[in-house]
Amino acid sequence: MKIAILHYHLKPGGVTTVIRQQITAIQKFGEALIITGEKADEEIPVKTICVPGLAYDRVKPAAVDPKQVAFSTINAILSHWPDGCDLIHIHNPTLAKNKDLLKIIEALQASRQTLFLQIHDFAEDGRPKSFFQEPYPENCHYGVINRRDHKVLLSAGLSPQGTHLIENTIDSNVKDVQSAYSPSHILYPIRAIRRKNIGEAILISLFIHENLPLLITLPPNSPADIESYHFWQHFVRKHKLNIGFEAGLHHEFTSLIAASKFILTTSITEGFGFAFIEPWLSDKPIWGRYLPGTCDGFEEAGISLSHLYRQISVPLDWIVIEDFYGEWEKTVHKMLNLYKQPINRVQIKQTFEKLIQNHQIDFALLNEGHQAIVIKKVLTNRKDRIHLLEINPFLLHPGKIENVEKLIATNKAAIKKNYDPFAYQKILKNIYQLVIHNPIRHKINQQKLIEYFVKLEEFSLLKWGRFNKDSVFPLITD
Repeated sequence: MKIAILHYHLKPGGVTTVIRQQITAIQKFGEALIITGEKADEEIPVKTICVPGLAYDRVKPAAVDPKQVAFSTINAILSHWPDGCDLIHIHNPTLAKNKDLLKIIEALQASRQTLFLQIHDFAEDGRPKSFFQEPYPENCHYGVINRRDHKVLLSAGLSPQGTHLIENTIDSNVKDVQSAYSPSHILYPIRAIRRKNIGEAILISLFIHENLPLLITLPPNSPADIESYHFWQHFVRKHKLNIGFEAGLHHEFTSLIAASKFILTTSITEGFGFAFIEPWLSDKPIWGRYLPGTCDGFEEAGISLSHLYRQISVPLDWIVIEDFYGEWEKTVHKMLNLYKQPINRVQIKQTFEKLIQNHQIDFALLNEGHQAIVIKKVLTNRKDRIHLLEINPFLLHPGKIENVEKLIATNKAAIKKNYDPFAYQKILKNIYQLVIHNPIRHKINQQKLIEYFVKLEEFSLLKWGRFNKDSVFPLITD
């Protein structure tokens, strides 16, 4: 079986990690070739061919003909396999990071190439600037990385025969190095983008016992996240908080895991959600925010995450609610316009009122500025600190889990059973055979995707809004 894998780039990150896993799996039953818009930053164990017209818009040549890019892609395949490939496996095809990609895919279909389109991230899920106005490719097989997304695509019009669940695999052969370490920190092992909800991690750090520092592993890459990251760095320095940034740049990742007391997660959105399952294999418990949709799928696989909290409630009078609502409403309007959705001001107001019932609001719905106000109250006013603990008693003991050894053993066994590399190889091979031998006729209803993902009752400014440095940075100096 000859499989050509196509992606915008091969930079370090979630999709590249999955591509590496797929290469390893494919080599057990066939051959793989990678076609990418940019040359790889790191060595890839199979042949890689660069077709610049496949890169992100900010990187690719200014003017390209989509048909020519498709032609160059096919030529790249033929240069490696003169008889062509069995299928082209395209990653994240519905993100408009390359505005020509749908036309390129259409040209590949017109050339009778067999396509398998794997979605990792939906443009409808907080990425309106990456949203295609054109319909998504029809009559080809789609794959998704979690059970939620599988259900979403079926509800959006795809057939069960042409929609495939291919959850990521996990390396279960983790070295047991923890015996050489005693807990020296709490670890949040992520790239610190806004959606990882860094402010909430800082808030939780104020309640950590034994004076253990919180370490955050990596800085963000994207310009949209850098300013927010710098804000929190300045905030932490000003208030002399026990938090270390960029620990992953200075220490081996396995040693950071091994020396951690527990793994923290405060993320408000995930693709697959590696952070919820990988640490258990290193005998490290996870503690933090539960994400419906992501965590539900893991629990269906037998991984218990019921000890995670669902929200951190903050008294409404701790923030200037009029200012917050003005920004929240403005962002809602902008988002609905980008998705070309009708604006119902009454409905928007009613939804917001539901978010602030009991005169409280979830900390994760706030932007950095309002989160900083809450954190400063906890830092400077003992009564406010006690009040927050009364509302959210789980903050009394971050990381505390009943029968933690039993939970680790149970979750570890479930992960090894459900995310085993050998099982992944069999699933991938079976999907490829279905794609090759079973033509499909169906299409995605984009409006259904928008209706599923654009939920005002979960509308967080960290996910949907822009970071406004002019209104936020003065909070550091006042």
